[in-house]
Amino acid sequence: MLAGAFRVVLSRNKSDPFRDFNNKTGYNVLLWRENAKSGRGVVLDRKIRDFDPSGFPLSRRGYNFPHRRNYEGFYPFISAGDFVWYESLEELRCLVLLEHTEKLLFITSQPFCLSFKDNTRHYPDLFVLGADGRRTVYDVKPMDAIDTDTRHVFAKTSDECERQGWRHVVLHAIAGWHWTNLEWLAGFRAEDMHPTQIEEKSLLEYLRTPHTVAETARRLDGGQPSFRMPAIYHMMFRQALSYDHSGPLSLDSTIWTGGTHAICNRAG
Repeated sequence: MLAGAFRVVLSRNKSDPFRDFNNKTGYNVLLWRENAKSGRGVVLDRKIRDFDPSGFPLSRRGYNFPHRRNYEGFYPFISAGDFVWYESLEELRCLVLLEHTEKLLFITSQPFCLSFKDNTRHYPDLFVLGADGRRTVYDVKPMDAIDTDTRHVFAKTSDECERQGWRHVVLHAIAGWHWTNLEWLAGFRAEDMHPTQIEEKSLLEYLRTPHTVAETARRLDGGQPSFRMPAIYHMMFRQALSYDHSGPLSLDSTIWTGGTHAICNRAG
């Protein structure tokens, strides 16, 4: 429990449960759900130390109505060992991208509500604690959906995040071949597809010189190279191996040992 936290009664509107909160503090206020009927709040007149919303329930849920066009669900974020709720395919794509690019300790969706001192509100989409200890607040929004009002809300969110020592990042989903390739590779992200340490070391050494996916599979198993494809795709998703994502991924695609990545980070 954060020092100075106070109780807040939630409204029945599950998509905006803190709409009845009237901020008269003169500061921004951080609000989070405690259970189905009540929440907690803390005045942001100081920097919050070691803030951890990983155990918070979802602060809000999306609207439910017939024939809606957005899809919601839970993404199994394997590297964090948790299921992360999303309310649109835009958010799902961003979650896959984050698991592909970031090393993190936990990720939670709809973690809290920011009640600004002008009495407007904002519910950020994601809160992440990185493996480097850095805390990041993410908002997911398509570029063509960011209007003047949204920019103003994001600016206020960024200002408060800066005061707290957090990053604020606005994410846009990837598209085209980049997404098509990553969606395929994500199917091989489970750690049981990781090659043995001997195989991994051999592959990273072999791919200091670029080779095709097919050549690399034959390097692992000359008899049945297709059996070794999951290990290669796993290392590509975990960024131990790099490839050109501007075109379709195939057996003829060239891969190589990726940048600063030496050995894949393995769970446990």
